Amino acid sequence: TLDAGIFLPKASLGDTVFLDENENGIQDDGEEGVEGVVVNLLDCDGNELDSTMTDENGNYSFTELDPNVDYVVEFELPDGYEFSPVDQGADDTADSDAGEDGRTPCTDLAPGENN
Repeated sequence: TLDAGIFLPKASLGDTVFLDENENGIQDDGEEGVEGVVVNLLDCDGNELDSTMTDENGNYSFTELDPNVDYVVEFELPDGYEFSPVDQGADDTADSDAGEDGRTPCTDLAPGENN
């Protein structure tokens, strides 16, 4: 009669699509988010799991994700734009992570992580 229920807390991921005015691959002060960009959540085999759009500040988020699963984020490039250079600078929280195909590398989420 002395049971214990346990679970793995869900994870989430998200961030910003920004207008890289100086094309350096880093979101510098004053570079604002871009509204209305389609963002897809994929598994590492390229299967679409979910989709959303960036808000008025360029932010997007996927929540209630299974931990210990690998995910890819895919950004649909608006007409007339190109992707910024990837992994520029020392601050990984401020650089662009989408490659020329608009996809991030596979990312593993730990239980309770907000990446």
